[in-house]
Amino acid sequence: MAKFTRNGSLARPRELCAEENGIPLIIKAEQVKTAATQLVKDEGQDVSFLFISEKIAWLPVRGCKEEKSLCHWPDGTRVTDGVFTDEEITEYSSSSKDAGVLTDNGLIKRCSEQEIRDIPILCSKKID
Repeated sequence: MAKFTRNGSLARPRELCAEENGIPLIIKAEQVKTAATQLVKDEGQDVSFLFISEKIAWLPVRGCKEEKSLCHWPDGTRVTDGVFTDEEITEYSSSSKDAGVLTDNGLIKRCSEQEIRDIPILCSKKID
């Protein structure tokens, strides 16, 4: 995981991951999803919303604003073309849903690019 930020736009996570010789994590394999979920359990940001308490970390998910089936990774592939189903993409509230986080139970939650708390970024190591 990289540093924490309130800014979940694509540019800021890229910047912070690059500082650690990495890129924002894209999850397309079950093994990566399992490892990322465990990392969020261990090191994610604790959040509570209504009666739900969980840990979260930023993911570079975009295009979810209108409909969750349109969510995609920065390379243009749909999130639901890999290891996530429509049922595993949820939302925090009715606010803007232009970004996404991974939860400690393996769900993607749509949320605003600007959050009120600092959230860690999931990065993967850049292979040169």
